[in-house]
Amino acid sequence: MYVTRIINFFLTHIDPHFSTSHFYFFTAGILNLAISVFFFQKNKITYSLFFLFLSGFLLSYFVGTLDNFLCIWDEQYHALVAKNMIENPFKPMLYKNPLLEYDYKNWTVNHIWLHKQPLFLWQIALSIKLFGLNEIAVRLPSFIMRSLFPIFVFRIGFISLNKNVGYIAAVLASTNHFLFELSAGKFSTDHNDIAFMFYVTLSFWSLYEYYYSKRKFWIYLIGFFSGCALLTKWLIGLIVYLAWFMVLVFESKKNTYTDIKRWYPFLKSLGITFLIFLPWQIFIFTKYTREAIYETFHASRHFTEVVEGHAGNWWYHFDAIKDIYGSGDIIPYSLLLGFIAYIYNTKREHKIIALTSVGFVYVFFSIAATKMKAFTIIVSFFGFIFWGTLLSYFFEKISQLIKNSKLFQILFFLILIYISILSINLKNIAMYHFYWSNGYEKKQMECISKLNEMRLPLKTVVFNSDMSQNGHISVMFYTSYISYGFIPNKDQISMIKQQNYKIVVIQKDSLPDYILKDNDILKIPCSPK
Repeated sequence: MYVTRIINFFLTHIDPHFSTSHFYFFTAGILNLAISVFFFQKNKITYSLFFLFLSGFLLSYFVGTLDNFLCIWDEQYHALVAKNMIENPFKPMLYKNPLLEYDYKNWTVNHIWLHKQPLFLWQIALSIKLFGLNEIAVRLPSFIMRSLFPIFVFRIGFISLNKNVGYIAAVLASTNHFLFELSAGKFSTDHNDIAFMFYVTLSFWSLYEYYYSKRKFWIYLIGFFSGCALLTKWLIGLIVYLAWFMVLVFESKKNTYTDIKRWYPFLKSLGITFLIFLPWQIFIFTKYTREAIYETFHASRHFTEVVEGHAGNWWYHFDAIKDIYGSGDIIPYSLLLGFIAYIYNTKREHKIIALTSVGFVYVFFSIAATKMKAFTIIVSFFGFIFWGTLLSYFFEKISQLIKNSKLFQILFFLILIYISILSINLKNIAMYHFYWSNGYEKKQMECISKLNEMRLPLKTVVFNSDMSQNGHISVMFYTSYISYGFIPNKDQISMIKQQNYKIVVIQKDSLPDYILKDNDILKIPCSPK
């Protein structure tokens, strides 16, 4: 009773916008984290990781329920395409029935939507099918992947160094603020990047397990998970093979290129990856040729051109470390120290994997013209392990100074919980969800509710429906109507009437006379103010 009162006071003191329901999920997340740390100290690793998963899920749900609307930009587009894939998973569509002319090169207005690979959209579509048309169903797959992610971080850290490094890294991954916001749809490119990070991490986990056990089973999993990564985003999902290739080159006792047998596992795994990845590419190039050709070209432009205004200097991603892993100028330096400690203490093949993967990702995306903060999170598991290495060394020194094991356990528990709460970063969560938003999204939801209450015919087109940025996309997600953000002209009205659609225009400001005088057009007042 007293503990919950203290946490409730703490949460409302951070920001009064946090409600009682938010308090319950946050409290449950922190309590499960505490139980996880307790079981880890008792050396009950399975229980510890189970409660760490529960903690991550509850905290993800806590952040993900702060916005009861689809976030701009990307989440609303991903949600709508996923909704339309429920009926036909092999026909990704933004506008399911585009009544007006559209530019197939513009992913914000087109019909066939190939702007992203489909795996994460299929996951969202399944969740919507099971749990309904709501924003939590859209975010649920990300909650699950984001909560499972620390378990694989633990395993990689355990294999490459020890269980202390693995567990501390897993706790940091479980409570990381940046990943909470991605899974809540708040940061670009939200669920796509969470899924991409997840599958890339699993491909590396499988590689570590392969070198740990030498079992052939892991060869197939490397191929499968790398294929899933490619089917989520793009070719950087092959990064595990670059790391594996470098290990094979440096560990070879003979001429690497003539020692063919040693390359069989690598080639077999790579073959499985392409068996997972290529069928969809062949399908879309056959079925939706012009869209597939354009989107492939568009994806390649990210390296040579600044796409959609996402520019930055060459050290952009090094600055972004402070946003991804914490806040403050000390973060990059602490990660660098952890990196040095990890490289110094781990095995040779693990050194090669870490140096190759982290080095390539940061060099590649630093050279690339288009910059977005989440690009580098595919190697974030290394970042958490580097930090875990540094903190493990710190705790080891404390244990040497404090001879009383009980006192050390209490200090370990308290420090780790304190660091975790700092990592969650409640002040930033409040800022992004209560102050960063301008309130237009709530007005958009009010307008959507009004449309749903009116029970309009299925063949309805809603115009001028943007209360928030590109809010017409959210209208199409939450309703069964076609929606556009602009006011139609006379020709467009005539064209739509000929197709026997009911026309609705949202009256949020002055409308032209040809709409006001047309009694066949339904005018619905919705104020964006």
